[in-house]
Amino acid sequence: MDLKSISLFIVLLAAVGSAFWNINVKKSSDRVIFVTLMVIPQFLIALPLALLFPIKTLSSLYYIVASSLVQTGYIIFLSNAYNHGLINRVYPLAIGIPPLLSLLVWHFVLQKPVTIIADLGVILLSFGIISFTFARKDDHAISMRGILYAAVTSLFIFSYTLIDTFGVRNTYHPLAYISWLFFIKALILFIPMYFLYKPKLYRVAKENTSYIFAGLLAGVCYGIAIWAFTYSRTPPVLALRSTSMVFVFLFSIFYLKEQASPKIFLLTLLGAVGIFLVLIGE
Repeated sequence: MDLKSISLFIVLLAAVGSAFWNINVKKSSDRVIFVTLMVIPQFLIALPLALLFPIKTLSSLYYIVASSLVQTGYIIFLSNAYNHGLINRVYPLAIGIPPLLSLLVWHFVLQKPVTIIADLGVILLSFGIISFTFARKDDHAISMRGILYAAVTSLFIFSYTLIDTFGVRNTYHPLAYISWLFFIKALILFIPMYFLYKPKLYRVAKENTSYIFAGLLAGVCYGIAIWAFTYSRTPPVLALRSTSMVFVFLFSIFYLKEQASPKIFLLTLLGAVGIFLVLIGE
């Protein structure tokens, strides 16, 4: 098994971790504040690594700053999407679209197509994930505003992953890019939020310390994805990362005791087929 295959399997495992930290965000009383607090443990881990792996070129720094700004926008838009529709409705839409967008870019803009089997896997997996948005039947109808926020959020995800793909490949060591990205992103997000919402930050941090675990887990999971970008093309990695939605649904059923329908299980099966095709095709 080569490094490309190993990296994809590790990304798939990291999707399970992504589901866990998303569940923590879902349970929090103030999602924007909670996600802001999550950058604190990421900052504390990134700081010593950034000192060990300094950035040596301005081009790498440009990628890092650009990605940090886009990811800050991602956090704000996704948090607003949570407020206008259930996470089970809008989050699948937000993470199901980016793999399809990246597939188009790699095929028609960069002209570096993925294999046909991997293409089919990405399409099936993305379709299955997006379909989760409309699969639930409950008393909370999704709003058009929620869908709009999710669609814009998907553009943010697509943008920062594309930036990070080329950014990490332009940097001499993946840990240099990853550590400086989390270091700068933490500063960009936390400093203004601290001055704007200082009392809320202290209150939520005191009431719910799970932000520490969630922040560390989110950092590790996305760090793994960035590392995988050095070996694999963006569409398969993004598609496998989107499988976190499948695990979110499973955890919601068994951990949060939410109801599921046969349609949900069918979409989960479709996602499993997509995963298999991505792994054997890439």
